[in-house]
Amino acid sequence: MINTKQIFYLILLISLISCSTGKKSGQIDYNTVDQINVRDSIEIVKDLSFSYEVEVVKYNNPSYKFINDDIIREVCLVFSNDCNKVDLELSEENISKYALKYSEILKEDYGSEPDEYKPFEIYHSFNCKEVYTKERLIILEKNMSSYTGGAHGNYNLQYTLYDTNLGTLLKIQDIFENQKLNDIGRENFLVSKGLAKASPIKDSGFWFENDKFYLPENFTIDNKNLTFIYNPYEIASYAEGIIELEIPLYKLKNIIKEEYKFIIN
Repeated sequence: MINTKQIFYLILLISLISCSTGKKSGQIDYNTVDQINVRDSIEIVKDLSFSYEVEVVKYNNPSYKFINDDIIREVCLVFSNDCNKVDLELSEENISKYALKYSEILKEDYGSEPDEYKPFEIYHSFNCKEVYTKERLIILEKNMSSYTGGAHGNYNLQYTLYDTNLGTLLKIQDIFENQKLNDIGRENFLVSKGLAKASPIKDSGFWFENDKFYLPENFTIDNKNLTFIYNPYEIASYAEGIIELEIPLYKLKNIIKEEYKFIIN
């Protein structure tokens, strides 16, 4: 028979377990992030297959639906679909559906007549993960790679910044004074290439239209730096790969907008 003292300790134990879980039974934890991973290989015609892998995050918080919507739109574009006329709900089912539709397009392209130049495999990969979060800011890193024939495949690294208070994607001009940032970026770029600050940008050996330096719209932030990403072919040959330009955050204290000063404070 259980006495009063035993009942007390039993209640205490249940309370401690409840506290350790951080939520009551049946309560939804909206701060969790799910992982969706879909992969498959589909035969297109004889000696040609289409393989794909999609690995992305999915937010449970209803307020972050705009992020999920952006992710599934990117996935849709990977498979060259008309993304204005499809179901843009982030799910394994929809990802598989987009890939299947793409495979049907490939069958039409390669099934009509023999093609001696067709590749043995067509491949697409899309990976999206969270790399930074601070107060109202979430940053996702999106890695894309593909091979559709030719000497080599293609790859791309993209960062996307989201303001969870506003429910919007952020551009660089939303956070910093754009012209002053471009001047600082040019200076850092030349110094990183061992050139004087006043050197013509063409002396860097990279391609800039009309010999005018520019910062790409592709950027990310961490605890130390603001980093800009130039993907292959953007300002240099494929062999140069991805080119990163880092600017220390301490250099940007005077040009960051008031509402985003939490990033460097």
